Amino acid sequence: MPRTPSRDPIDSLTSTLLDLHRALLDDTRQDYERIEGPVGGPGDLLALLTQHATFAWLRPLSGLIAELEHAGAAGDDDAVREHVAKLDELLAPGSAFAARTVVVFQRSPDAVMAHAAALRALRATGIVTTQST
Repeated sequence: MPRTPSRDPIDSLTSTLLDLHRALLDDTRQDYERIEGPVGGPGDLLALLTQHATFAWLRPLSGLIAELEHAGAAGDDDAVREHVAKLDELLAPGSAFAARTVVVFQRSPDAVMAHAAALRALRATGIVTTQST
C-alpha cells in the first residue's frame, strides 16, 4: 500500500519549490530584460511567464507546483504522490529542465541554494524512492 503523504513534508516541499521557482524566474527575467528592456509590473511578468517563449521552460515547474498545492489542499494523496513523482522526474539530472537550470546555476547562487533545498524537501516526503535527486 502506498504511503500516505504527511502534510508537513508536502508543505515544506511546496515552499522550497516556490523559492526555486522564484530564483529561476528572477534570473530568466533578468536575462529577458537584457534583451527586451524592463518588465512592467507583476501582471506583465505573469503574462510573460504564461505566454512568452523565453519563459516556456519554467512552465512545467509552475504547473506542477500549482497541481501539488491543489492536490494537497483537496487531500488527494494519490495525486500528491503522482505530482511528487513528476517533480522528481523534472528535477532529475539529465532532464531537459535540469539542463536548462545549469545555465542559471552558473549565474545565480540563490538558484543553486533553492535547488538544493528543493531536492532535500523532495526526498523528505518519503514518496520519492529513486536516487535521481
